[in-house]
Amino acid sequence: MPIATDTAFVLGVLAVVGARCPDPLRAFLLTLAIVDDVLAIMIIALFYTSALSVPALISAAVLLAAIVTLRWLKIWRAPAYIVLGFALWVATLESGIHPTLVGIALGILVFVYAPTDHKLLLAGEAVQEFTSEPSAQAAREAARRVQRAVSVNERLQLRLQPWSSYVIVPVFALANAGVRLDGETLRAAATSPVAIGVALGLVVGKFAGIALGTWLPLRFGWGVLPGNLVWGQVLGGAAVSGLGFTVALFIVDLAFHDQALHDQAKIGILAGSLVAAVLGWVIFRLAWDRGGVCAPPEAEPAEELPTTLAVPVGPDDHVRGPADARVTIVEYGDFECPYCGRLHPILEELRRANPDVRLVFRHFPLRTLHPRAASAAIVSEAAADHGRFCEMHDILYDNQRFLTHEDLEHYAAELGIAPWPDVARHVARIAVDEESGRDSGVRGTPTLFLNGHRYEGGHDLASITRAVAELRAAT
Repeated sequence: MPIATDTAFVLGVLAVVGARCPDPLRAFLLTLAIVDDVLAIMIIALFYTSALSVPALISAAVLLAAIVTLRWLKIWRAPAYIVLGFALWVATLESGIHPTLVGIALGILVFVYAPTDHKLLLAGEAVQEFTSEPSAQAAREAARRVQRAVSVNERLQLRLQPWSSYVIVPVFALANAGVRLDGETLRAAATSPVAIGVALGLVVGKFAGIALGTWLPLRFGWGVLPGNLVWGQVLGGAAVSGLGFTVALFIVDLAFHDQALHDQAKIGILAGSLVAAVLGWVIFRLAWDRGGVCAPPEAEPAEELPTTLAVPVGPDDHVRGPADARVTIVEYGDFECPYCGRLHPILEELRRANPDVRLVFRHFPLRTLHPRAASAAIVSEAAADHGRFCEMHDILYDNQRFLTHEDLEHYAAELGIAPWPDVARHVARIAVDEESGRDSGVRGTPTLFLNGHRYEGGHDLASITRAVAELRAAT
C-alpha cells in the first residue's frame, strides 16, 4: 500500500501549507508518483492473480500484438483501438491477471513526441489556405493537420482527463473510501497490526525509502540535486509522499476480504496520510529555505573554497546605506534566482531596522540555470548609468517571473531609460563582479559576505539579524 503515492493529494498539501513548490521538486514528485503507480499495478497483477486461463491469456497476447501492428503500420483509427483495447481488457480479466496491467501495456504503446517543424509548417499552410479560401474541405484539412502536429498521448489526455477527474475518480472514491469510524472500530484499529503497519509504511517507510534512495546515489556520485533544490525541500517532499489514497484503497479491496481487517487497513491509510501531511508541513516550515541557494551542477569544486571577500567594496559597487556603516553585507545575486528573490525583502527590512548596516549588490548570473538573468543584469546596469540601479533592482526582483526582453524593455521605459545603450560595456562590468565572486569562492546565489567573511547561516531575518548583532558587538 505505501508504494502508491496519490499525486493530487501531495500537490494539494503543498498548496495548502503555502509551500512554493519549485519545478524540480514538482517534477521529482510527479515522476515518483508515476513510478509508484506502475510498480503498484505490477504488484497487483503478479501477487493478486489466483488462477490463470491459458486460452484467455493467449487471446490477450494476440490482441496486444494486433495493437502493436496497427501502431507499427501507423494506422490511427480511434474505433479500431477502442474495440481492440476493450477486447484486450476482457481477455486479460478472463485470464485471471488483474486487468490494470493492460493500462501499463497500452500506455507504453502510446506515442509521445514534440511537434516537429515539418508538421508545424504543414499545419500553418493548411490554416493559411483555409483563411484565404474558406471551405468545408479546407477546414477539415486544417483541423486534421493541426491535430496531427500534437502527439496522440496529449490528445488522449485532453479527451480523457475530464472523465477521469470528474467522473471515474470521484465514483471510485465514493465507492471505496467509506469506513466506519465509531469508537469500537477505532479502538480495534489502534491495536491492529494491519492498521499500524499501513500507517508506519506510509509515514516511516515512505520517508526513509525516498530519503535514502535519494541520498545514496548522491553519496556515490551517481547524480546531483538540481541547483535550486535544498535538502529541506527533498525531505519535505519525501514526507508528503506518504499520502496514499486511490491505489492504496484499491489494494485494500484486493487484499482483505474480512470486513474488520478491511476497515482497519482503511483507517491505517487515513491516519498515515494525515500524519504524513503534518510531518511534511513541519519539515517545510523548518527547513524549506534553510541555506537554500541556486548553483549549477558543475559549481562544486574538489578544492576547498575561499571564505573571505577577494575584492573590497569600492566606488563602482552598488551600495545602499552609509559609507561609514559598522556592518557591510555584500550579496552576490542573480535576478532570476528564487532564493535571491525571497532574500531581497529580508535584507531591505534588515537595513531599515539597522541604520548602521549597508547593503552591496554584485552580479553573479547563473546562465546555465537562469537564461534571463544576464539580460536582467545588463538592464540594471543601464539603469545604473542614470543613477537608478536600486529602483531597477527592486523592479526586477518584484517581477522575477517576467524577465523576457519585452518585459525588460517595459521596465526600462517605466524609468525613462534606454535598455540596451552600451551592452558590451555593461557585460564587462558584470564580468568584473563575476570574477570577484569566483575569486571569493562564490559558486551559487545568494552568497553573502558580512564584513568581508562568507556568511554560512540561514537566510531568514532572525538568523541574519543575529549575525549582524554579533559583528556589531565585536567592533
